[in-house]
Amino acid sequence: MQGTADPSVAGFLEWTNQANLVSGVAAAGPSWSISDIPLAVGTNVITISGEGEGIIGFTTNGADTGSDAVYDNGWEAGDNGGSGFGPWTLSTSGSGADGGSFMEDTGLSIGPRAWGLYAQNGQTTWAERTLVSPLQVGQSIHCRMENNFIDPGGIVALHLSNSDSEHLWYLEFKGGTNVYALNDQATDMEFTGDGLDITFTLTSATTYSVDVIRAGAALHSFTGTLEARANGTIDRLRFWNIFAGAGADHDAYLNDLAVRSPATGTVVCTDSLTVVRPSAPPLPEDQPYLEQSGYVAGEAEFYHAATSTLGVVWTAVSGNTPGAFANSRGPGYMRALPDTGVGASYTDGPALEYRM
Repeated sequence: MQGTADPSVAGFLEWTNQANLVSGVAAAGPSWSISDIPLAVGTNVITISGEGEGIIGFTTNGADTGSDAVYDNGWEAGDNGGSGFGPWTLSTSGSGADGGSFMEDTGLSIGPRAWGLYAQNGQTTWAERTLVSPLQVGQSIHCRMENNFIDPGGIVALHLSNSDSEHLWYLEFKGGTNVYALNDQATDMEFTGDGLDITFTLTSATTYSVDVIRAGAALHSFTGTLEARANGTIDRLRFWNIFAGAGADHDAYLNDLAVRSPATGTVVCTDSLTVVRPSAPPLPEDQPYLEQSGYVAGEAEFYHAATSTLGVVWTAVSGNTPGAFANSRGPGYMRALPDTGVGASYTDGPALEYRM
């Protein structure tokens, strides 16, 4: 039995054969092997396990939600609910009639209350929030985003940016297209007005992974590369409504911000293998059998028949030595001699050499 293990798995691997309750240990390593595992006749389920270091959960470094009491009187510049983030900066490129921010608590798919942006007539509205500490490799940013209809050319987007407000990563939907896009690739996620659950993870200084769950749909996972910038540090997020269109059915919403770090600990890794060992086969009397000279100590088991009936069930002979057999019936036959006191129920039928 052999296999591979994560480099974090150290010390020993423990194995157990559930069929005969035999167990043992072997040295752990990226490539491991175990020999001489005793098998029982029938189905053997051999389980092997080891311990290593892995992610066992997440620590929340910061979080905020639209349901925080800070937003009971609306969403205003300088509001700073939750923890782990700086205060909100709210901006629009035109008049308040054509762009702005608000709190919404009806008809949402992403929570009882969420931050909302509207923009029409060529105007752009955006909300920006810094992280108390820049995002580190291994950390994640989570949020939920919901867009409605988007006019052709309009965009609803989530940006992760540097201190110069240059985007390093984004997820967006552009009106007139069919799928959401990331900064470095198109996705297979079609338009939805039911909300997205987004978890972005910084996997290195320049790479990322992101998991997106569309309401009522399967998980979509992507990996990619951040935009190349002189400043490649993510320290803020920006939420955009770029002239998505007039009316409440063109508004965009954001909720449930969080920054998370992986929590590590001992992880038990387990796998199993099923091996079926057949019993000694029933053999007809005209089967050609091995000669006594074919016996090799430690490599074979010998069986004899209780009757001379065709297709008999073979029984193990104790005292598994060549001396227990006589070749009185000529080449190709061996005589299985019963133990003392067994009786005369055994015949001179041929014996079987059964190799493991």
